[in-house]
Amino acid sequence: MLPHPSYDFKKLAGNPRDFIDTTGWLDHLTHLGNVFYGEKGCGKSTLLSMLQYYFDEKLRSKELFEPLLCKKSKSFYRRMNHFPVITISFADFNAPDYESALLQFERIMAETYLPHADELLNESCDIEDALRILEGAATEKDLSRSFDIILYALQRYENGTKIKPVVLIDDYTNLLTVSRRNGYADDMLPFCKEWMPHQLNYYTEYFAITGEIDLENGAADRWADRE
Repeated sequence: MLPHPSYDFKKLAGNPRDFIDTTGWLDHLTHLGNVFYGEKGCGKSTLLSMLQYYFDEKLRSKELFEPLLCKKSKSFYRRMNHFPVITISFADFNAPDYESALLQFERIMAETYLPHADELLNESCDIEDALRILEGAATEKDLSRSFDIILYALQRYENGTKIKPVVLIDDYTNLLTVSRRNGYADDMLPFCKEWMPHQLNYYTEYFAITGEIDLENGAADRWADRE
């Protein structure tokens, strides 16, 4: 996909001048979680948009994908629009210090929670913790658990089969880039390692995380280290 002012896959797919059809790889791409690194403007956000249109149970995307290469796959439609999707973007994260970073993180997670408020406020979930995040009253501990809370809330059973959410995280490495530039990476890195669940494959149907390559400082390698 070529750089474009809009990252919306639906808009790009209808404009052949700005779109290279790579949907033929979707069936293969979506069987294992992936981390995608690349330079700014290379299409990472558009890729996540395409994945959301494919997986999100709140959308109806069959007509969008039918003219594209992916229709040749016999199993392609089996998983289409069948899963809850968690989308998180750190592209606009720009906090000058750690205290501000937690406030921005809270706002980002509140925006992530809003489309799933009904599930999060279900009596079987951590209602009080979710409410504090939605209302802007979260503690640092609440925020460090915020990913776990929504992952748990969006799991369910259908006809004896466990349905797990799909997770799409855009520009994750921006957290390290900004915190390092402003001198609080030593606080931000441990916080984010606590926030990001280990064995994400186990808790999700699929996940995709994007980030920018930082060859000078090795950001990609440091964020990929989950040991």
